[in-house]
Amino acid sequence: MNIQKTPESLVYDYFNFWNNQDLNGLRGIMADNITLSDWEISATGIEDVVSANENIFNNVSNIHANILSLTIGERKIIAELIIDVEEAGENGKINSISLPVIDVIQFNNSESKIKSIRAYRQF
Repeated sequence: MNIQKTPESLVYDYFNFWNNQDLNGLRGIMADNITLSDWEISATGIEDVVSANENIFNNVSNIHANILSLTIGERKIIAELIIDVEEAGENGKINSISLPVIDVIQFNNSESKIKSIRAYRQF
């Protein structure tokens, strides 16, 4: 039996998998033809999108998305986030930054999968 998830529950799953750096979990909720774009990267197709996330996890020592609010539309959710990042600085000191980000997440019509993620950093 295939249980259809709501877009809202998929968004919570997405951020849970993302925060836990669970690439298999992410792969399981993404459509094969997913697209990802943000202020630094663009990727198309599930393998490229999973790889882009893996690169983020490998290049940042600690990263976590905190959901501030969700605006729910038909087949689209806008998530207001704070992305907390810790990176090792040149002197070995840990630098912590918090990035305000808006994610626009769209879903396909035929199955409970994410088809598009567009992330916008607020400067």
